Amino acid sequence: MRNHFPVRPRPKADESIDGFLIRLAKKNGFFSIKDIFKVLGLKYYPSSLDVTHERFYEFIEQLAPTLRCSSEELFNPLMKNTEYLRDASRIVIDITSKSPKICMGCLSEQEPYIKASWQMVHFTHCEQHLTTLIDTCRGCGNKLRWDADLLNGCSSCGYRWELPNTALVQKIPMYQAIHSTLEHDALKVYLIALFAAVEYIANPCVFIPFQAKYFKMDTVEVSSILFQAYGLIQNSFYLTQFHRSVVSYLDKSYCFTDKSSLQKLPHNLRALPKLPISLARDDHFQFKLLDGSNCYTSALSLTQAASLLGISGTELTEITKHLSLSVGKVSRIAVYQLKDLDAFANSLMARAVFVEGKQDTIPITSLSSLSHKFLFNYGEALELIWNNNVSLYREKESALFKDIRVDKYELMKLLKESEERQFERLLSPSELAIYFNVNILKLRTMAELLRWEKVQVNRTSYQFSPNAIKAFIKDFVVLEKWCDFQLYGKVPLNKYLLSEGFKPLANPYEEKCKLFIYRKSDALLDAIAQFETHWHKAQPPRILKQQFQIQKPTVLSDSASQQFQGRCTV
Repeated sequence: MRNHFPVRPRPKADESIDGFLIRLAKKNGFFSIKDIFKVLGLKYYPSSLDVTHERFYEFIEQLAPTLRCSSEELFNPLMKNTEYLRDASRIVIDITSKSPKICMGCLSEQEPYIKASWQMVHFTHCEQHLTTLIDTCRGCGNKLRWDADLLNGCSSCGYRWELPNTALVQKIPMYQAIHSTLEHDALKVYLIALFAAVEYIANPCVFIPFQAKYFKMDTVEVSSILFQAYGLIQNSFYLTQFHRSVVSYLDKSYCFTDKSSLQKLPHNLRALPKLPISLARDDHFQFKLLDGSNCYTSALSLTQAASLLGISGTELTEITKHLSLSVGKVSRIAVYQLKDLDAFANSLMARAVFVEGKQDTIPITSLSSLSHKFLFNYGEALELIWNNNVSLYREKESALFKDIRVDKYELMKLLKESEERQFERLLSPSELAIYFNVNILKLRTMAELLRWEKVQVNRTSYQFSPNAIKAFIKDFVVLEKWCDFQLYGKVPLNKYLLSEGFKPLANPYEEKCKLFIYRKSDALLDAIAQFETHWHKAQPPRILKQQFQIQKPTVLSDSASQQFQGRCTV
């Protein structure tokens, strides 16, 4: 074997992997870590120095014989020194600094080496010299690089390391000092909490669960955040106050939702494992609320965004499809921004007329209760409202999305006129069940009895041909659907029709599922109209009003509305 390395150092007890390799390179006349890989005949990858990757094991097995030692003599100390750098259970898996960090005092000593602990993001000071660790050259300001010159000075400008004459800190920051007092699971939990707090402070408006592979902030940026992060996990009072400041910021910045809804948004620190010890108070900690002058990127899941609007996740997905609401993707999961939700709500609010005491309106968040009766989903109904300039109202000075209201009779008229076009596509059992106002079992019984054509859309589900449904609606009356727009129920209507000699559709599945389906005719419609008149006349106005309050129908048919008004209007 060629003698690549005449000088064969061993890793020191607290030396970093990169630090050991540039010390090896320097002692043998090489310049960089890549030079070591080159002479060993290996290709360098960033993962080659990741102790959790198989490439690191291959590298150590190749390197050990050239240093005339066993793989364990290299692997064990280097593995121990990087034990807490990477943890898949943390919000930030790898907490190694982007650039090498050093203590100029330590590297100006006779046997300089770079400590593994310095490369952790939360290690910002040298515990021996009480000086700030640096990742940029004091001479030229360039970022430091992992090369052999790093042990003595800057490879960019030649500046040599020496103990700085600047004032020393009196005490190591508590977020770093506490690290040395913990070990094993206690230290692991502490780091999980600390970096969750760091990410919460850096991204206070990101409410989706996420995980970053690497830490993206530089040393200067993160040092001030670490003080605040330690304060949040050390004292729950600070955490509560900070979260309130986040909610207040959002409440002032966005109009479409209310403060109570914003308060329900989760944050990174709600579900943390309990810290094994009580953290000591940091005497230098100065609590800061969220800086409201900054502009923060927001991110919400489908469920969170829908909750702020006051609708379901399915309904928000339908809006996204039919009204081109902006949505991003993170690992194939839909992610919404508050600014886009606010812009969407404001576009509708701009059309809403302020009218006090306007009757016969429904909240915009309740559109589905009416639109599904005409085979329109929420997004399709909202698109219909937008394209046809349906009247929108608001009863109070509010910019909340949930306070926008729609004239329900104007909307129902438009839905009726547009219903025909919904029979140009396949129809699912679930939407037809809502359309006919029956449960899914009864819908399947109807389909079996009437032999509606099924179309298999995938291995587990099917839909129905629209032609069969369209023909059925033309020829038959389903009492459940008819009574969906009335105050009376299907049972008294069915009883009356039977007494008048009308017979429902023959049903061989009667014992399993009772159907209330009649063949449509002028005589049948006249009989129903006659029943409706008699029924309303037989009800005292007080009872009618009570039924209306109990049933709270979304909308009544024109005839039912006229009958009701005629009986109840004084």
